[in-house]
Amino acid sequence: MDHWLFHQDGSAAPDPPSGTLISALCHIPQRNSILRCDITVTSAFKSLMHFRLRHRGNQARLTAKIPINAISRAAVDAGNEHVRHCVIPVIRSKSDRPFLEGSAVALTYHGRKCLVTANHVLSRNADRPLFYFGADGYARQLAGTFIIAEAHDLAAVALDSESVEALSHVPFLDEDQLGPVAAPDGRFYASVVGYPHTASKRTDKLTLDTPMEVYSNTGREQLGGFVSVDFDKKDGAWDRSEGHVIVRDPIGKSGGAIFGMPLMGLDGVRPWAKPKLVGISTDWKRNQKRIIGASVVMVCPMLEEIT
Repeated sequence: MDHWLFHQDGSAAPDPPSGTLISALCHIPQRNSILRCDITVTSAFKSLMHFRLRHRGNQARLTAKIPINAISRAAVDAGNEHVRHCVIPVIRSKSDRPFLEGSAVALTYHGRKCLVTANHVLSRNADRPLFYFGADGYARQLAGTFIIAEAHDLAAVALDSESVEALSHVPFLDEDQLGPVAAPDGRFYASVVGYPHTASKRTDKLTLDTPMEVYSNTGREQLGGFVSVDFDKKDGAWDRSEGHVIVRDPIGKSGGAIFGMPLMGLDGVRPWAKPKLVGISTDWKRNQKRIIGASVVMVCPMLEEIT
């Protein structure tokens, strides 16, 4: 994870992007201390931050994260409300009962309705069928000829007319809602949308409730056609009924959407910007506190092939 370094005299380098961790090496005796204070990153900017001191020998590393401002966060949540419903749960049978396996993204490309998900959602269920919920609430088998991109853990399929009808309740993303939004430094504000397994509940033997979760944090484009999203459970997620809540482990979000909005300045997103699909969630790096996804630039060639 990137860090921003202060000089020993307390002066700072040029403004770090929103979400950057600010670090300083200092001689502080306390171990594992947590501070909350005002600091001046530049003469024009002050932000209330949480600091953590990690002690090693006679040195301690001070880290702090610049939060996105409340107005921008509200804009992100409002933007996500218009696009998040394109993500659907993928289920399978376990002991003759429905079980949440992953997520998938419904989108339109060159006029064809398609689904995109993580390849491992399919490959680890090669010997059993997968399903999605139709408009009538009943499960439909996820069928068709998928094309696979193993290097980026992607799978995509063009839907037949029967599947399109079954998903008539889902607002498919349009082609102009796909594309990168990162600044020249690779950063953007990301929202990971999907169906965490630990949130799903069986209300009876044949009925599975699958609440959606939207988690937002700083993202970055990476080499090789990947995107990375900072993942800290304490940063919270958006729940449709409870507002901001403690985020769940993202198991079950594989194949879900990563939406992005362009950052502006230290702690905001660009005004009037709309979220775009920038990637598909594929992996959780628990120890690194990151969610990894395949970039949309890797998805589009697959969609070209099937449409």
